[in-house]
Amino acid sequence: MKNLNKEEILNRARNEKIKEYEDRVFLKAMNKSMIVVAILCLFFAISKPIFSDIGKLKQGIPFFEFIAILLGCLSANQLFIYRKIKDKKYIISSILYGVAFLANVIMYFIYTYKFVISI
Repeated sequence: MKNLNKEEILNRARNEKIKEYEDRVFLKAMNKSMIVVAILCLFFAISKPIFSDIGKLKQGIPFFEFIAILLGCLSANQLFIYRKIKDKKYIISSILYGVAFLANVIMYFIYTYKFVISI
């Protein structure tokens, strides 16, 4: 068996501790992002019937909200990880997911509005 000096042992212990911390952060991020998903689902579940009722729609409203929910969850997840780990790749992915989320929310409201005024 290879003899490890004191520095190697300390470095391995530090690396294991960092990995454990990152694992805890990822788990907390998933938990928090699920709360965001629940809130988004409630919002879209409540708004879709309201818009359908207002416009007395015969055809359904497109489902941009489901993609928005996924992207919102991913954005929140990456943002939480960034806040704890401070690695730039997480804030960049959070911003990209956030922009895509906003684009889908805008598309949702545009198509919903078109359906409501077309009737």
